[in-house]
Amino acid sequence: MSNWVKLSRKLATSAIAAKPEYLAVWIHLLLSASYKEGEILVGRQVVRLLPGQLVFGRHKFSEKTGVSESIVRSALKVLESLQQITIKSESKFSIITITKWSFYQESSPANDQTLTSKRPASDHNKEVQEIQEEDLKHSSSDDDQKAAKAPPVPYEEIKAAYARILPGKPQPKIFDDERKKKLRERWASNPKFQSVTWWEQYFTAISKSTFLMERQTFAFDWFVNKANFKKIVEGNYNDRA
Repeated sequence: MSNWVKLSRKLATSAIAAKPEYLAVWIHLLLSASYKEGEILVGRQVVRLLPGQLVFGRHKFSEKTGVSESIVRSALKVLESLQQITIKSESKFSIITITKWSFYQESSPANDQTLTSKRPASDHNKEVQEIQEEDLKHSSSDDDQKAAKAPPVPYEEIKAAYARILPGKPQPKIFDDERKKKLRERWASNPKFQSVTWWEQYFTAISKSTFLMERQTFAFDWFVNKANFKKIVEGNYNDRA
């Protein structure tokens, strides 16, 4: 039993499979889990593992799998939110438990397939939604990677467009690293945002919103905040006819 784990073909169409790096983390966790109860020595500490448990260190796991530490961190949070694993933190390592270990090691394949096929579509949709929510919480590294690939941000031109279209709003006098980072993340998040013309349209949409214009505290930093930016782009603050 130590030489294998079972995987259902349903995994290929699961929410986890939509993120190849997350899928890689999940499979490596399954392959690394202990298949029987026993003790191992971690440094000078004796650790007793139950079936389906493994001693985990993010740095070593990243080196072993080739998946970056930031992606591993995000994948673990997603798997934990989906109740695929639990994580118990110790002083120098963690113990990860595969919550349904018997599904991957002990149960019969036929039974596993039956159980999976009977899962309602709503379960799958729930998993997709949870992964998307986790991505919003833990996507800073993804934002950085996108920003590195995007064309340079024309900070001064966007700043000038803001001043021209929204002269009554408080104006950003200093473009420090924090302010540039927020703007760069919004710029890189979608190719359609990567033009001064688009940002002129964005500021124009703001100028036509009574709600946004009446509140003086809503200024440049507020408009490029990730959550606020999304709501404005989706028209949540547009005046109703």
